[in-house]
Amino acid sequence: MIAQIRNTAALVALTSAASVLARPHFSTRATQASTDLCGDYDYLILNNSPWIVYNMLYNAKQIVGSQCTYYDSMITGSDGTAEVKWNSETDITYVESTNNVPKGYSFVGLTQNLETPLTGIASIPTTYTWTRSNTTAFKGNVCYDFMTNDVKGDSTSSSSQELMLWLQYEGGQLPIGWADGSVATIDNLFGTSWDLYQGLNTDSGITVSSMLPRTQFEGTFEGDLREWLVALVGQGVFTESTYVNVGNAGTEFFYGNAIMNATLGLQIDLGTATSAAVKVAAVSSVSSSASQIASTSSIVEVPSSSVAAATPSVTQSSTEAPTSTAFVASVSASAKSSTKSHHVATPSAPVVKESTIASGAKSTGMAASSAAGIETSVSSAAIAAPTSTGEGDDDCEV
Repeated sequence: MIAQIRNTAALVALTSAASVLARPHFSTRATQASTDLCGDYDYLILNNSPWIVYNMLYNAKQIVGSQCTYYDSMITGSDGTAEVKWNSETDITYVESTNNVPKGYSFVGLTQNLETPLTGIASIPTTYTWTRSNTTAFKGNVCYDFMTNDVKGDSTSSSSQELMLWLQYEGGQLPIGWADGSVATIDNLFGTSWDLYQGLNTDSGITVSSMLPRTQFEGTFEGDLREWLVALVGQGVFTESTYVNVGNAGTEFFYGNAIMNATLGLQIDLGTATSAAVKVAAVSSVSSSASQIASTSSIVEVPSSSVAAATPSVTQSSTEAPTSTAFVASVSASAKSSTKSHHVATPSAPVVKESTIASGAKSTGMAASSAAGIETSVSSAAIAAPTSTGEGDDDCEV
């Protein structure tokens, strides 16, 4: 994943109350209409939820075709928690000179309980289901992308860390740092083993840590993302006192004609982590035993993988809490004029630096408050696009 952040869209969301949330419940049915978002930086803030839906085309000038993100509805999951239904509609023509350049990022981002130290987060429960229908060859991925920093609200300086968790990827994309090989293997996390790649996005100066599963997920993922962050703490990427400033889930795209239909549940629960959630997965550059981590995910074997997924034996749970509070968001006009890109790597192709997720996180509290004239006394949160650089083409790096 090579990220050239040419466009940086800063999106800041402010909570209107300081209530601590577990996975959201509906007090009243959301009434927002289904909406197509096709502009370069179109977004929709979802009422009575901790989410924003975003169509981020940071390399729009290199798109031959179109890309839209569609908000469908908010629903109640089988466990009574809220989820958002959305899709990403890609119709981008393959162009040889730009086939390794990610064109954008379609995602659902968090707007609440961000800018919180990891020690203050009890869990980050998530469910992510998706199907993708391709009518032509498609290059893209499905991933989570978070940004951390020891400074609250900072997601743009070189001291920030971009963290990407790839769930599924196709079309030959590889993470930043691929040419140098993985720096560690994390076993038994979310039902499989993961290779950790790290590299510097030379455009942003931000280090990107991307975890790729030995066994890709086939349309379903469920778990506590705090376990992923704790595993990175065990690798020395950052400490538990670092701030989680940005968090989102989505899909990156390079070219192809495809429709991805998805349903996402994602949120940050504040509080003290349970003993099970505090466990750090054992990691080693070769292989090592690790603590079992909760997950009930559907996975599909990667043809080239030689490592079988491990079956988790510990289950996780998250505490229920009140309905999410309303929030206000603003996108700075100046941020729209800059560019971003994602990390991408294709061994046989030129290294293109592009990043989507983390770049949008730039200018968190300051950009938001200045653009919207809102006080950030409660908590400001930014949604950003990745900002990494690597060898080859990169889809989603976390």
